[in-house]
Amino acid sequence: MSNWAYTDSGFLLRSELSLELTNRSFSYGDGLFESIRIANGKALFLDKHIARLQAGMKICGLENDLISESKLLEVSSELIRRNKLQGGRLKIQVYRTDGGYYKPAADDAHLFVSTELLANSTFIWNNKGLQTGLYAEVKKPINLLSGLKSNSALLYVLAAREARIKAWDEIFILNELGSLCEGSSSSIFLVDNAGTVHTPALSQGLLPGIMRENILELMRSNGMVCVEREIRPEELFEVSELFITNAIHGIRWVVSYNDKRYFNNIGKGVFRLLQEQVLQIASI
Repeated sequence: MSNWAYTDSGFLLRSELSLELTNRSFSYGDGLFESIRIANGKALFLDKHIARLQAGMKICGLENDLISESKLLEVSSELIRRNKLQGGRLKIQVYRTDGGYYKPAADDAHLFVSTELLANSTFIWNNKGLQTGLYAEVKKPINLLSGLKSNSALLYVLAAREARIKAWDEIFILNELGSLCEGSSSSIFLVDNAGTVHTPALSQGLLPGIMRENILELMRSNGMVCVEREIRPEELFEVSELFITNAIHGIRWVVSYNDKRYFNNIGKGVFRLLQEQVLQIASI
């Protein structure tokens, strides 16, 4: 178990933590978070997660000069050490200080960093493919807030709840144009019959996933053709492969969307590239 966490007050045991009912993250979802994979004792792509967090803080008007890259790198490293983690999840949360209702009394940001133990010390390929479907009840708007990793995550919760009810492993969300956006907790990659990889462009309102960005860089640096564009949901029935990515699981093969079935040749090859990259990071 991860016994230690970090707050503005410093490192504390989880048993010492408490939540004030005036906490604006609890009351209004007024905050942001990042989930980072710990593999082989190191937080992967932490600098990119921090950059996304700081960009989101600027949009939200959250202010704290102490929430810097150097501070977050230091805290994260020490927390992983204290909790003796080889494989896990590191979560960084920032939220606005107490005061006010919808109109905040101030913009000072607070910091909370925690970890969770995961069974595997690195990414594992899923030999059993994921089953997926489509969430059409609520569509995601395309605006300034689309790219925020916000504590206000009700759209994703409702989508994931439908996936649970229908016994799907993941569910895909549409944007306001009716095009593919993302999964409830993932980025989407389609592979056509010619081996070209397609993924929704950031202009489609999706979260700019850190693993999505990393996988695109890996594939292109290895000579693969990757296209970022608008993708209609009916294209899911026309491609030969489908895989999803996120920071915690890396790459996962999708075996089915409704009654459509997929192969996993290219997806598995990209997973091997990710494995090699993680080993290189571990050796630094």
